[in-house]
Amino acid sequence: MRLKFIYLFILLILLPRIVSSQQGARVDSLKNQLFVIRSDTSRMKILNQLSAELIQIGDYDSAVVYANSALRVAKKIQPGQIGKKGAADAFSRLGIIKRDEGEFPESLKLFSNALKLRMEVMDKEGIASSYNHLGSVYYVMGDYQNALKNYFHSLKMVKEMGDKTGIAHAYGNIGLVFDGQGNYPEALKNHLACLKIVEEIGDLILRCGRHVTCL
Repeated sequence: MRLKFIYLFILLILLPRIVSSQQGARVDSLKNQLFVIRSDTSRMKILNQLSAELIQIGDYDSAVVYANSALRVAKKIQPGQIGKKGAADAFSRLGIIKRDEGEFPESLKLFSNALKLRMEVMDKEGIASSYNHLGSVYYVMGDYQNALKNYFHSLKMVKEMGDKTGIAHAYGNIGLVFDGQGNYPEALKNHLACLKIVEEIGDLILRCGRHVTCL
């Protein structure tokens, strides 16, 4: 048992370094692909992927550049479904950056733009993600009522899709809001619901590494 905890402790220490190294390699690979790909659809997807990877490693300046480039390409492809989904992804990347930089009104506007486009093309996974993003902004603003409203919308969507990781994530976020409100029975209820699903999924360390926060 003691060796197990030592192993888990070491894994928790090393995991961020391993992930960072892998992300750096993916960024280089995606940049190389941009030199050879000519299709607007493919370029848009790669630009959005690059922006997402750069956000993960904290290079927001570069992430903004690639997200805006993806948005320009997406607008050329619109009004088709692929173009709208690409534009929504770009808006989401920019919304994450604005949220993390504390520019909450702009972040809400960008996430709302993404939600609108995703609703137009009935992208359920994207809709759930947009509601989750909106909830996260309201949460850090201390607007718990709107945070819960959006997190519950997200929970409804991921339940419809049977996305267990998404369900666990939603329960964890809802638990955090109730905790912020001082509603500890509801906080505990949702955190335990999150934990139960994570245990069903298995691989607890890696799931928590993907930002599923239960307790």
